[in-house]
Amino acid sequence: MYTMTRVHLFFFVEKNIDAHERRINATIRVYMLLKAFGKFAGGFIALSAGIVLLAYMCRGDTCGSVFSAFTNRVSKERSENIRVEVPYAYDSIQSPFTVRGTARVFEGTVFYTLTDALGKSLAEGKLRTKGVNEKAFLPFEGSIFYGMPGAPAGTLELYDVSPKDGVHLDRLEVTVSFSLP
Repeated sequence: MYTMTRVHLFFFVEKNIDAHERRINATIRVYMLLKAFGKFAGGFIALSAGIVLLAYMCRGDTCGSVFSAFTNRVSKERSENIRVEVPYAYDSIQSPFTVRGTARVFEGTVFYTLTDALGKSLAEGKLRTKGVNEKAFLPFEGSIFYGMPGAPAGTLELYDVSPKDGVHLDRLEVTVSFSLP
């Protein structure tokens, strides 16, 4: 029969302590891994729920247009002859809203079209500059009233019209979002 001496007992206890520490370290590593996975899984579940909710809200062929309102739309935010001060790009607007800027346009007329992300025209019209001079930038300002949009975002397009053939010149697009009253 084997008897343990103090030296043997010391090595046995130390060996068991090392094994115990390794088990604790492994348990901690597994816990940290599960904790990180839990955060990932929670985010993934929230993202999935958001996609399902968005897909439910934009049924039919209109979904792609709604998604692309802010992400894929390439808008022309600069023009040689039309400068807008208000609204800024990505501003939230509510009917009626003010448009203000300066322009160098034919007969002092700045035309506008407001559309939602689905392409529905909400408002069209024209604004007059203070004076008529095609060589100088003159201020313009006006209020635009619009109907109920079909999407949460849209585009305000400001432009000049060619007197020769009616082509839109110096087009300036400002992406906006619609806020509810």
